[in-house]
Amino acid sequence: MLTGASGTSKTLFLEAINENVDNCSFITSNSTGAGILYTLYSNPDIEYLLIDELEKIPKDELAVLLTLMESGKLIVTKKTMMCNRQQNVKIFATCNKVEKLSPEMRSRFLKFYLKDYSVEEFNMIAINIVTDRFNKTEEFAQKLAQAVWYQLNSKDIRDVIKVARLARNESDIDMIIEAIQEYGKDEE
Repeated sequence: MLTGASGTSKTLFLEAINENVDNCSFITSNSTGAGILYTLYSNPDIEYLLIDELEKIPKDELAVLLTLMESGKLIVTKKTMMCNRQQNVKIFATCNKVEKLSPEMRSRFLKFYLKDYSVEEFNMIAINIVTDRFNKTEEFAQKLAQAVWYQLNSKDIRDVIKVARLARNESDIDMIIEAIQEYGKDEE
């Protein structure tokens, strides 16, 4: 389980596993439908279950997951799903608020705490994301990373992604950062 402050790329880590490892299923707390239960029920050969924001998953699904982690058995007793079978699955999860999980669930995971980034780490990650995902130059990515870190005073890599989605060129970065500084404050 990856824990740590928001914006430390826990979700990006799961996305990288999902993109590069076969036989994975990626579940988010925003997923629609039956979520974990349906995924496990309909994919008996799944090897890796990736769960983003574990603490937001419904309690009934967490109970099934806990049983699976304890016994290696998928036991589901719902009107549309009945199952009692061995299922060998490895679970990777992120969690922003570990204290919201039961002690039993917490004890099933090896936990890794991700610290806030140093400016060097932030720049490296921002450059990789902006050049790969948004097909921008390294100079553009560097300017964007510096603007988010120093002008917005943010260590959240999601702020880099938000600006990268909007900026077509380097001059757009300044305009967007200024707009965020002026109008992007939450109401108190």
